[in-house]
Amino acid sequence: MENNLYTYVKNAKLGDKSSMEYLINKFEPLINKYSYRLMEPEDGKSELILKLIRLVRKIPLDRQCFKEDKYIISYIKISLKRQYIYLYDKQKNLSLKQSYLDENNEYSFDKSNIIFYDLIKNLNNKEKYIFIKKYIYNFNSSEIARSLKISRQNVYITEKRAIKKIINTFQLNNRTM
Repeated sequence: MENNLYTYVKNAKLGDKSSMEYLINKFEPLINKYSYRLMEPEDGKSELILKLIRLVRKIPLDRQCFKEDKYIISYIKISLKRQYIYLYDKQKNLSLKQSYLDENNEYSFDKSNIIFYDLIKNLNNKEKYIFIKKYIYNFNSSEIARSLKISRQNVYITEKRAIKKIINTFQLNNRTM
């Protein structure tokens, strides 16, 4: 019980660099997962590592629940996911602004967005919402269910129905080309 996350977080808060390095290495797979989904993976990784360092300093270790590893892991995991969503939205907005300011090409746009929105145009609002939250923002079924106030099973069924519609739309588009 000596080398649990609580001990590493406590030591890192006190300024122990090796404990902070251990925590960064421990959460590096999660950081890599989110950073590679961003347009600038290297910058994203740096931002997520900085967020982890700030998080470690802010974890309220005086609360009883943070004595257990599972709560520390959950706290860090959710915070890094929220930071990823923030960075993704920030990059998306920046990309949109840059496309408007592009002087050489008045009509520059991201073709993948057009293709994506063309594929989901036949979905109803609930299906679109679930599909975008799941595959663009990386929300899990429980989080989506909570936000819509429906069951996880309902999210799963709606997601599968949306995927079938998208596959049909994609197949129809390929036949006409």
